[in-house]
Amino acid sequence: MAGARLVVMEGLVRELLREDAPSRIAALTEELFQAAGSISEEDERATEVDPRLPGPVPLSSPPEEIGFSCASHHTAALTQVEEGAISLWNWAVTKHTGSVVNDEQRAKLRFVACRLVCLCEGSDPPEGTIRRQILMCMKTGKGWIDIGKAGLADGFLEIAMTAVAQGDFQKAVICVQRCKDMLMKLPKETCYLSILCYNFGVETYERKRYEQTSFWLSQSYDIGKMDKKYSVGKEMQAKVLRLLATAYFEWDCNLYLDKALKAISLANQENLHPAGFYLKVKILLRSGASDEDINSAVAEFLHHEMSLDFCLNTAKLLLEHGRESIGLDFLKSVPERFESSPDLGKITLLHIEFLLQNRRELLAKQKVEEIIIGHYTGKQLLPEALNQLHVILWDRAAKHYEAKSYSEALHWYNYSVSFYTPGQIDQNLAKLQRNMASCYLHLKQVDKNEQQVVAIKALEYLSERLQDCRQLFAALKCLVRLMLSKVMAEDEEKRHEDINSILTYLTLAHKRLAESFTEEKFTGDMRILEAHWFRKVAWNLAVQFRSCPEKMRDFFLLSFKLSQFCPSDKAVLIARKTCLLMAAAVDLELGRQQVTPSEQTELLTRALQHLQACKEVWKILKLTGCLPRDGDPLVDDKSLEYRNISVYCW
Repeated sequence: MAGARLVVMEGLVRELLREDAPSRIAALTEELFQAAGSISEEDERATEVDPRLPGPVPLSSPPEEIGFSCASHHTAALTQVEEGAISLWNWAVTKHTGSVVNDEQRAKLRFVACRLVCLCEGSDPPEGTIRRQILMCMKTGKGWIDIGKAGLADGFLEIAMTAVAQGDFQKAVICVQRCKDMLMKLPKETCYLSILCYNFGVETYERKRYEQTSFWLSQSYDIGKMDKKYSVGKEMQAKVLRLLATAYFEWDCNLYLDKALKAISLANQENLHPAGFYLKVKILLRSGASDEDINSAVAEFLHHEMSLDFCLNTAKLLLEHGRESIGLDFLKSVPERFESSPDLGKITLLHIEFLLQNRRELLAKQKVEEIIIGHYTGKQLLPEALNQLHVILWDRAAKHYEAKSYSEALHWYNYSVSFYTPGQIDQNLAKLQRNMASCYLHLKQVDKNEQQVVAIKALEYLSERLQDCRQLFAALKCLVRLMLSKVMAEDEEKRHEDINSILTYLTLAHKRLAESFTEEKFTGDMRILEAHWFRKVAWNLAVQFRSCPEKMRDFFLLSFKLSQFCPSDKAVLIARKTCLLMAAAVDLELGRQQVTPSEQTELLTRALQHLQACKEVWKILKLTGCLPRDGDPLVDDKSLEYRNISVYCW
């Protein structure tokens, strides 16, 4: 069956090679393509051919046309088919005129020729046959890719690139050994075969097949040494050895420690590279080598050129593995090497981070103070490094705040403030002022931001721009507390404006509570807690400003509005009723005092609206059975006070 199919295809090929008419060429091309595509695995086995081949990635493409070469052991019929396939390939390549053979037809004819060659070649082909099949598979795959049919290319590129390396390791080993034997006669192919083995090593390494990886990379290195004239070069040899050392390291560092160290030492001898130095130190650290051995490894490279980032990464590696003495000594040697570098501050930042991680705050503070002095004496950090320093300082302050060490938290926040110029204002500074204000409030030292006005402005700036609800409400709470302390210390004339500011803050809190329903991270429980906090503050302020009826009414109304975000239990319902009654009472009293009829009408209308709302609350109280007992006053002085209100900032 397979033989008959091949004979038919061979006849079609001969006819195509003699044809000149474009329409007939197109028809024969399609017929051959369909026939080649229908060849099954059973047909392949019938020809006793194993089409899988090792897949090198050549350094450069060989010539397009392929010379005739047929193994002597092929049968006459297969030889004829193979010769026809090669003639077809060369014919398709040379027909460059689009009117005769277009790109898609050429890709299909390459497919046919490649398929036929794969069927005709034996399981132990000579060197020339192997090279030809690799080239044809690669060109066929590329042809499909060029016309936008990459899916059809997969099979051919897989044959050309990796089928043997991934699927038949033992056969690949035999093939490579044969190729090595051929290098005595073909020394120019040394570089090609070395890179082929390296590619196989990379592929098997990515699949964590470390045993195969070590074989391919060792072969790559050994082949690369066979002929210096045609070698891949020292840089490539070092690259191969570094990957080999990495494979041993990841495979089993303890079992293959000696092999890993030998590979990386050879790599460093071939071509000294920072990656080789870093890997050697890494291997020594993982293996638990002595400080003396690690010191020796570090000393080898102290006089070689290395980037600042590489030095920092090496220092981090040493410190993270508990080699504090070696790491700090190495870190101290770095500034001398990079005196003129604008990134010199990175070294100090790493030093500070290490000291803080090891609870050496006093030394860390000294380093921070050195940076502050440098900041004002012409040795400023680059913006990126300064931002990183602020993060370190805030993180340390936050840890102290969580531990309720507010004085220490202030100390670290003050370091951060030191880098801001007078009058500067931005969102980060506003947050910083908020955090410091919170510390002072916890310490009951409001009279200490000496910059109370600055803190208030910073928090106002922040509250206008913050999108995160939790941060916003934290800022508003601080604002309320700071403004209240300011109001209490002021005389009557200055107090009026600040009371209006507090009303503004509470109004903003109500607005953002209403908007918070769309924010997923801000839960219902969070909303209720915040609403209770602000409604109680509004209530207390209403009671406190009885001498100013308009302000008292405004605060009561705000307390009522804020209470609508709280569950309607008995206490909240009674509070709502009381807020509305008090607001109505104020508007009635003011209505009596107004001279113009229009003002009286407006005030009385508002009083009626409050009473109508109060009536609705009363209905709910009746339905829930939460009515006051007979004889209880609707409003008295005691019901107008909330005692022990927790007014916090975080």
